[in-house]
Amino acid sequence: MRAIQSVALGRAELVDVPEPELRSDSILVTPRYVANNPADWIGTDLEYLFAKDQNLGCDYTGVVERIGSDAKTTLKPGDKVCGIVAAGEGGDKTRGCFAERFPAYDDFCFPLPQNISEPEAATLGVGISTMITSFYIDLGFPLPNKGATLGRGRPFFVYGGSTASGLYAIQFAKLSGFRVVTTCSPRNFDLVKSRGADEVFDYHDFQKCEQEIKASVGDDLQYAYVCVMGDDPPKLCAEVLSTKGGKYITIVATPCPRNDVESKMTYGQSIMADTYKSTTGVEQRNSARRELGLKAWRMSLGLVEQGKILPPPHELREGLEGALKGIDDLRRGSISGKKIVSKLV
Repeated sequence: MRAIQSVALGRAELVDVPEPELRSDSILVTPRYVANNPADWIGTDLEYLFAKDQNLGCDYTGVVERIGSDAKTTLKPGDKVCGIVAAGEGGDKTRGCFAERFPAYDDFCFPLPQNISEPEAATLGVGISTMITSFYIDLGFPLPNKGATLGRGRPFFVYGGSTASGLYAIQFAKLSGFRVVTTCSPRNFDLVKSRGADEVFDYHDFQKCEQEIKASVGDDLQYAYVCVMGDDPPKLCAEVLSTKGGKYITIVATPCPRNDVESKMTYGQSIMADTYKSTTGVEQRNSARRELGLKAWRMSLGLVEQGKILPPPHELREGLEGALKGIDDLRRGSISGKKIVSKLV
């Protein structure tokens, strides 16, 4: 069979590989649609994350082929599913969905939501997992069904609102009762507003953007969420966060330059991985973290089915070749306002 693998530092290729072995606690899935994420190229390009001959890919929809003897699931062969895998976790190099078949987790593999398409469902995995990690673990917010008034209309800043993560962050912040202020290019203003953004500013003119955000939030901004790389995002957050301090969450590795602001890098796949690599080394799975992740995932799928969480727009491509090109497109930063989804069958 074929799979996309990290064959050398900074290079992924579509190669022939053996059929994966089914672990007793896993589900063998034939993917139908897969979605690209920055993790696909970051895991290939950064030396501390790189593993040679690792299957890539985290987000998928597909069909259950076989179920391991010890898997704890109500799914059965033939069921259509969606989910997320942390590519390569636990040293299993077949654990990546950019392949004709792959072993999925028995618990983070879910029936397809009924109200969205398969390509849309393929965009949920990393996005929702990252929001769960950010909002309910790193920030410690209560789940929306228990804390919808947490924000009480206070401001919450999302830098990079038109990215897939940004679009989800806007929606999750709104679910917790915040007034969301965000940045993106003017061509995506309507998109971020459709996901609930209350105010949106063009980030291209740094000083003007800073002034406009300060005029909006005053000295009340306690939370900033960064979804894009670069020097400007942490600098802008440092300027607009409250003089009394605050919390800064980033999906990239750049902390806030202010000492009175608590910075955390969030890694969505950490909620389901047996082990996962971070900038501080290999961290062991935390069972309480996984249980909260599962609870929040089921809640989030319910919100998707109620239309309260909308998937991002997507561009549909064909085959594993489409996903391979998507890795390079995300590396170059040429994708905005949409996810790349590739149809495999």
